[in-house]
This record gives sequence, structure tokens and C-alpha cells, in this order.
Amino acid sequence: MCQNQELSKVDKVEKVSSIIKSFVTVLAVIVGAWWTWHTFSVLGQKAKSDLEIEDLRHRESVLNFELKAAERTLINDKNHYIEIAVHVRNAGNSDVSLCFENPDDKKDATKTNCGVKAGYPCNAPPGLNGLPSVLPPLHIVRLISAGEKSNQLISDKDEDFTATTYRDCPQGPVPVTEMRVQVGQTESYSTGVVVHKTGLYRVSFLAYVTDEQMEREMKSKSPSFVPLSRATRPFWKAETFLVVEGAGRSAHQTSP
Repeated sequence: MCQNQELSKVDKVEKVSSIIKSFVTVLAVIVGAWWTWHTFSVLGQKAKSDLEIEDLRHRESVLNFELKAAERTLINDKNHYIEIAVHVRNAGNSDVSLCFENPDDKKDATKTNCGVKAGYPCNAPPGLNGLPSVLPPLHIVRLISAGEKSNQLISDKDEDFTATTYRDCPQGPVPVTEMRVQVGQTESYSTGVVVHKTGLYRVSFLAYVTDEQMEREMKSKSPSFVPLSRATRPFWKAETFLVVEGAGRSAHQTSP
């Protein structure tokens, strides 16, 4: 009788031991699977981050834009004033030049208002001696309803114009034709304009990519843009909207 009880206890111990071993084995498999998934997930994210960093290193032109527009009012003045400021940060690995000249107005392909070949800007005013004319980078337009039954907005022809800023030169004000942004630096372009009506305004900043920059991008391992031809020249652009109502409101837009 005692022997049977001893055998029964041994069987119970073995069963319990077997259950514990099975549980430990299953738990080990689950933990191992989770660790494998976690490890490969982390490695995958790291590899992806490394690729993104490497891609960013090879990119020539990476610009971040912040466009701000604010209404300014004066006492006893029926006009409304819009203060505009564009902040451009160079997050790429080469200096970038924003050129404010008309690419379709190049009478002489060797002459430009921008880049190292341009020289001192006050010595060669744009539009003279074969130089291209200035293409103002700022466009301001008042938006109005397209019709009583329409949800679309169209431009108000009475409040649709471009604007630029000027450089003080010995011979007088000369339009700024270029803004150079060095790697890691932030440059600003600002001006003010007068508008005569209240309402919704769109403020845009646009600058075409220079020939020099296009050639550099085409040689890059990871170009920031792929120019198809001179007719489809890439450009930098940012825009924001502002409600002018005589209360000094402001708006701004930031690019990634």
C-alpha cells in the first residue's frame, strides 16, 4: 500500500514537472519571438533612419520656408498695409542662391544678375546691358467669389500685383535680384505693400532655380528635383493667406 502511494506521489511530481517544463518552453518561445521581432524592428528603423540620413547628406538643395504676413494700419489712413517676411533656412549640404530674374528674358545666356559671375549688384542694374529683367518674388492678390452660386474664389483684378524689395545703391534704389543662403543659415526677405480693400488675400513667394543649381542637382546622387528641361524650370514656392479687415491681423505658413 505504501509503495503504491509513493508511486502515486512520484507520478504527480512528474506531471507537475512536465507541465512546468511545457509552460517554460512555451514562455521561452513567446519571449524569443517577441525579442526577435523587437530586435529586427529596431534594426529596421535604424536602417531606415540611416538611409534617410545618408540620402539627406547627398541632397544638394533642401530649403525650409516660413512666410509671414501681417496687416498694419495707421490712424487717419484709409489704406491698409501688409508687412511680409520670408525666412529661408538651408538644411542641405551646399549653398543655395534664390534668383529673382526672369528666365525667359535672357538675351545673353552668359549674363545673369545672380551667382558669382554677377559681381557687385550695384554696378550692374538688372534689365540693362543685356541683363535679364527682375521677376519680383512676391505676388499679392485679393480673392473674391466667382459668382453668387459659386463656391470658387477668383482674383480681384484691382488688387493683383507683384512686389520686391530694394537695395540702397549710390545711384539710387536697385531691386534685389538674389538671396544667397549658406548651409545651416537662415536668411530673410521682407517688404511692405499697400492695399486699398479689405478681404481675403493670398501672399506667395516664388523664385526660379538658377542654371548653376540645376546643373549641380543633375550631378547629385539624390537630387532634390529633376529638371525636365529649361522650359519646365523648377522653382521654390511658399504661400499664406491673410484676412485684411483693419484690425491688424496676421498669418504665416511654414514648409516642412
